Amino acid sequence: QRSISTGKVIPNFGQFFPDSKRLVFDGHEPGHASRIYVMDLDGGQPRAITPEGFNVRSRSLSPEGKRIAAIGNDGIALVPIDGGEPQLMKGSQPGDLPLRWTKDGQMLLVGVRGDTSCPVSRLDVQTGARTAWKTFSPADLAGVIGAACPLISSDEQHYVFGYTRNLSDLFLVEHLK
Repeated sequence: QRSISTGKVIPNFGQFFPDSKRLVFDGHEPGHASRIYVMDLDGGQPRAITPEGFNVRSRSLSPEGKRIAAIGNDGIALVPIDGGEPQLMKGSQPGDLPLRWTKDGQMLLVGVRGDTSCPVSRLDVQTGARTAWKTFSPADLAGVIGAACPLISSDEQHYVFGYTRNLSDLFLVEHLK
């Protein structure tokens, strides 16, 4: 175990590159909005690769490690790791959350978090075509006040998701003195 200094950047969430020698993460400097950074694990300071206003989720780095699917105000933006402007992903909509790239890097699984479910679609990176994949929802919706989008395994055969349930009991008391 070792600590890695991120300088003035306060990190939030990140992931390793495929070579395990670098990290990509979102964070912010005091007084500034979130942006995405890349950092070598062998030293050096974080390097911002987006303007302010972008953040990431789990497994949003492409399989080859050349771009990241970031959350922006207008939807998902594809951000080149080695420089260049973020480009809004074709077919992306506000509220889309990047969940996982397919192994071949041609599709991105995206979810939309709702009150009781998270519908997940496959979004073609080249064409923007969207096809429904699965909807994640608890079997019993009683008391559900929020459903998270899933973490999906690389083979797309396994997943885990959670939700928040708020249940209460009502008691009737009679003949109080």
